[in-house]
Amino acid sequence: MSNALVSSPQSQHLFEGLAHCVTGSGASAEFKEVSYEVQSLHAASAVVPDKLADLDASLTDTLPRQRSKLQGNCAASLKQLEDAVQKYGSLRQTSVVTFH
Repeated sequence: MSNALVSSPQSQHLFEGLAHCVTGSGASAEFKEVSYEVQSLHAASAVVPDKLADLDASLTDTLPRQRSKLQGNCAASLKQLEDAVQKYGSLRQTSVVTFH
């Protein structure tokens, strides 16, 4: 359902009419239950675009910092591995055991 449909005056009028029907004395229990669910869905769907915009703004700000931190951590780990290879690389040649 598009955001325009959710927030349009026509949909507001439809849900106001639906609310009036639900409170009427002739509405069945099933109709009241379905009407309540539809109204809840409408209220939730009206909030989703704003929540997505907030999340997008938050991620836009946070992701570059997290990426930079991750790259820094990876570079530090790679440096530690290179140092270990240089330091202990000579052990590789002397610790090989061969069987004939």
